[in-house]
Amino acid sequence: IAAGASIAVNKATNDINAIIKNSNCGTSTSGVNAVNNLAVSKLTQVGSAVSVGFTTDDQNLGILEAAVAVNNVSNNVNAKIEGSDVYANTIANKAFDGEVTTGITTQDYLEELADQGFDVNGTDALANANVNSLYSNSQPVTTNSGNLIVGAALGLGAKLANGSYSGAGGAGVVINNVNNDFVAKVSGGSLSVAGDNSNLNVEAIADTKMIGVATGIAAASGSNLTIAGSGVTQTIHNDTKALIEGTTITATDMFVEAESKSNLISVAGQVSAGYNANAAVGAAVSIVNSDSDTSATINNATINAQDVIVQAISNNESMNVAIGLSVAAGSNASLSGAGNVATNNIANDTTVTIAGTTIDASGTVAALVNSNEVLRNYGGAASVSANSGSLSAALGGTVIVNTITGNTNA
Repeated sequence: IAAGASIAVNKATNDINAIIKNSNCGTSTSGVNAVNNLAVSKLTQVGSAVSVGFTTDDQNLGILEAAVAVNNVSNNVNAKIEGSDVYANTIANKAFDGEVTTGITTQDYLEELADQGFDVNGTDALANANVNSLYSNSQPVTTNSGNLIVGAALGLGAKLANGSYSGAGGAGVVINNVNNDFVAKVSGGSLSVAGDNSNLNVEAIADTKMIGVATGIAAASGSNLTIAGSGVTQTIHNDTKALIEGTTITATDMFVEAESKSNLISVAGQVSAGYNANAAVGAAVSIVNSDSDTSATINNATINAQDVIVQAISNNESMNVAIGLSVAAGSNASLSGAGNVATNNIANDTTVTIAGTTIDASGTVAALVNSNEVLRNYGGAASVSANSGSLSAALGGTVIVNTITGNTNA
């Protein structure tokens, strides 16, 4: 028997912290322009495995090839302001998937240089110019571009020879696991935001896209058995929290948001083909598990503001595909079978809580919750048995299961 295997394993564990603790920033008479406390994660992880085997040796009993790709991701992203007194025109405390730029473009530099009387095409323009004013007037630009995790596996075994006990097998397996904690927290101390656009933003945003594709292919001529299989399992747990606790706050507009977004794509496929074979069978299984907690909370705070908006949003999409084809043909063909299973298990909790808090607002106070789950499940099995001699049979079956639980509370 000839056998081969390919295994690819990726593991990423990241701790990202932006913390202002037991500090004073600005004063009641001289606040700073902007305080931006940002914890940002952006990750792309790709794992692929391919295993291919081929034989024409009629003395070889069979060939088996398997490929496995595994991705594990764990991110702990924290933006915290703890026990601090902060006075500013704007305050942003954010933990999120994405990236941050200065918001200053090349054109901004060129225009500033030209305003200072420099020839922007001169070789010493950048060396002699003062462009610090650009930084003092700039604000970070944040983009929620999210994390991308991709797994792919192909196992292919082929035997084109006769043998009394010959066979061929191919299998592909993908396992993607994501476990993220995003926390934007303000606790203790006092935050005072004053000015024309005096905004306080406390935001935690998780944004994940996972793709898993696995294929198993087996082909044989004059064999007893060809068997192909594939499996994809994708599991995501995002714990996303925006929290204010025990803080005194003065602001015009106050915004507390927790948002969890995911887009999961799983495809499992198999092809099993035998000519003059006794049997050709195959199975494809695709499973998606989503268990995420999204919460926006204000506890034991004192707030004086015009508008106070607290919201938790959960937007999740899942597309799950399991397909298979089994073909047995020839004078010796007797059985072909294909079976497929596609399952979505969704258990996401989305919650807004305001407790033990005094709010003096002249405008709007809103607690908003939105949970949006979109599931797409596709399965198909085709089985063909063509026999010019003895009795033959073709069997096929597909099972599709969607399960949604979880709580949405305000």
